[in-house]
Amino acid sequence: MLGSPEANFVVMEVQAEGGSQETAHHLVPLHVHHKDDEAIFVLEGALRIKLGSEEETTPAGGGVFVQRGTPHTFWNPNPEPVRFLMVMAPRIFLLIQELNILPEHTPEAVAKVYEKCESTVLEPLAAASPAEPSGPISL
Repeated sequence: MLGSPEANFVVMEVQAEGGSQETAHHLVPLHVHHKDDEAIFVLEGALRIKLGSEEETTPAGGGVFVQRGTPHTFWNPNPEPVRFLMVMAPRIFLLIQELNILPEHTPEAVAKVYEKCESTVLEPLAAASPAEPSGPISL
């Protein structure tokens, strides 16, 4: 990770285990950030990204800019792990930190953290995916 909550932006490397093309195993719930933009750059593997009503697979070397106010989520559509960089505002980084220390990831508790960080969960993770995500990713 580069940057800090006191900086103008934070760069964080994320790894996620392999997924499936048949079932979307969302790494984060469908959500929207009301005041912050973010960018995702895929280093290895591929990431399936939903932006608004559009869905696209972004391969290694590709990236996506997520403008504030755009509903989005993402998942690994392949059995191989994916590795990507996230460039985010400090408020989004705070959101990730808060989610990773939640004692229970109930839909209500997760929604409160998003709201605290000026974001909104549009579809809880349990509704978006039948299985819990692996690893500490929780945007």
